[in-house]
Amino acid sequence: MPDFSLEEAEFLHHAFWDPPPMRGLAPVEEELSRGNIAFAPASQRPFRLGLPRVLIVSPYLPFPLSHGGAVRIYSLCRALAGSVDLVLACFREHGETVEYAALGEVFREIYIVDNDQKSQRGPEPQQVREYASSAMRQLIVRLVADRKIDLLQIEYTQLAAYRDAAPDIPAILVEHDITFTLYQQMAAQKNTAEARAEAERWCRFESRQLAAFNMVWTMSEDDRRQAIQAGAEHITVVPNGVDLERFRCPEKPEAATRQAPVLFYVGSFRHHPNLAGFEQLQNVIMPVVWARIPAARLVVVAGPKYEQYWTTPKPDPRIQIHGFVADPQPLYEQADVVCVPLPISAGTNIKVMEAMACGRAVVSNAVGARGLGLTDGEDIVIREIGPDFAAALCDLLQNPEKRKRIGRAARLTSERRFGWQAIAGIARQNYDALRAVSANQIYSE
Repeated sequence: MPDFSLEEAEFLHHAFWDPPPMRGLAPVEEELSRGNIAFAPASQRPFRLGLPRVLIVSPYLPFPLSHGGAVRIYSLCRALAGSVDLVLACFREHGETVEYAALGEVFREIYIVDNDQKSQRGPEPQQVREYASSAMRQLIVRLVADRKIDLLQIEYTQLAAYRDAAPDIPAILVEHDITFTLYQQMAAQKNTAEARAEAERWCRFESRQLAAFNMVWTMSEDDRRQAIQAGAEHITVVPNGVDLERFRCPEKPEAATRQAPVLFYVGSFRHHPNLAGFEQLQNVIMPVVWARIPAARLVVVAGPKYEQYWTTPKPDPRIQIHGFVADPQPLYEQADVVCVPLPISAGTNIKVMEAMACGRAVVSNAVGARGLGLTDGEDIVIREIGPDFAAALCDLLQNPEKRKRIGRAARLTSERRFGWQAIAGIARQNYDALRAVSANQIYSE
């Protein structure tokens, strides 16, 4: 990218009018021919002298900010970009548009691999097989060699098998969650043989991969302990955060709340725990809320193409569902209380931190707030899903002073603990420590 019309015309001319030289035409590097790899030369920037070069490998485009994983990757990399030269290699799903300008503000070079080489069979978890790409593997090999990459950083457990594409440099695995624990929760919920088998596959795969990396980043101390139990040896907590300037809202006028109280829920339905949380709101929690406050509305941001994952009949008219929202702040400004009722979850939830930064009171169950170190009744309200959760929502809607007190405390907690710049400092220290020790010394421990 972009297209080279003159070069393509010349190629077609030789192909049709001068066929003999074309008979031996074949890919110079066969592995790189198996999947489309796109890049934009105009968006590339030169590397800077003396700065570490880190190759970020991601299963998703980090921009637009359509889900929590994208928010984390883009925001942390943006905070690091002033002192680290970052190269991005990531997958693109069918129909996605690459916003090179926004990505180019953070990454020195950007390479996009179409995820069109899916393996349907094998002993690995399904999601691992879906991201098995010889093109991505060979791209990593080439970039590490040609760009003299210092560190390999792999985002998400499902890409962990790419570690051996660059065995001679230190590698970091970013565990956005301890994935096998999520699948264990799903297996307990579904109670089927296939769900239990998939959880076992994840447990075997993740435990093996955790031991293969020079460093593992987890989102919380809870995840760190679980990673140690699963076999990881070198672990640093590099937590999630929030853009404190972007997520800043004025307090909502009380008159607007009395007229039309708004509950707000954010979560891409592509990620099953978010869909399960919405179903709890729709079927269990909101009927109880409406019995006490019939005018209450539930506003939902369900992410792109949410209809593919949610097929139930049209909801109550008091439920308003949005797809992808580039800037959710206006919706936070309208909200009175943010709901996070997640039956299953792993890692830490950026949606909680964003709501807190906006100064909105949050009601979550313990699973939804896990790993964030929040205090019930001070900077959050924690209730288990069911009548108690609904009662807490009603209490906050009907008690403006309590709602504002918790919202203000939530903002202060965000300012004290969740800023990306402080988190980027932890990551940069980790980069420096890994560069100071040879890859073979760490990798062999």
